[in-house]
Amino acid sequence: MNNFLSGKSSDYIPNVNEWIDLHSIEKILKNKKGICLSLSLIYLIIAEQLNLPIYGILMPGHMCVRYESSGRSGINVETTFSGKEFYDYFSYSGIDILNKEKVIYGKKLNKQQVISAYLNNIGIIFMLKNEIEKSKIIYDKILQIMPDLPEVYNNIACIYIRKKNFIKAEDTLKMVIEIYPENLIANINLGILYFNEKRYNMAEIYLKKSLNLYPNNSEVKKMLNKINDIRGN
Repeated sequence: MNNFLSGKSSDYIPNVNEWIDLHSIEKILKNKKGICLSLSLIYLIIAEQLNLPIYGILMPGHMCVRYESSGRSGINVETTFSGKEFYDYFSYSGIDILNKEKVIYGKKLNKQQVISAYLNNIGIIFMLKNEIEKSKIIYDKILQIMPDLPEVYNNIACIYIRKKNFIKAEDTLKMVIEIYPENLIANINLGILYFNEKRYNMAEIYLKKSLNLYPNNSEVKKMLNKINDIRGN
């Protein structure tokens, strides 16, 4: 299994059709390449058939699986790297400061939660195809199962932005930051939203925070420079 499947490189950006293929188990088995979520799903399907204690584990923008038998510590299996062990997800993703009791990250998922994580990506496919209402239906259902999943709120905020409902977009992005203050996407999108509304003081706060999280973002630097130009600095 570990030698048969491998993950796409982290800098790989698929088009819509490739993104669809990366969520098709048939295509993944044929091409022997997948993304973390779909590869983890294959591991979980096989584990269920073999009655193995393997569970899905979510991290920000990522999924792996964990082998955890009764009374023993778990073994994290990184499905995108041929099943290698990895344990430093919390510090690696920058969420080690979070209250682990209040977030879903790092916890064993049940079947409904695994399917919800998969459907979150299906919602993105509908968004890429400009079928926004279908995405919104999926995301609302996911939140009934996982109400504290930041990625879903980020996607819902994108829907509100497309609909030009900026008040709801702002509220939704703030919910992400309340759950996960270091969420890069939410901080960037909130900064851009405030910038477009000419609320430059608020924009600067979130753009600077996002730059601290990811210093190499050239677009954020350009926006901050524009704010300085507008102020005459």
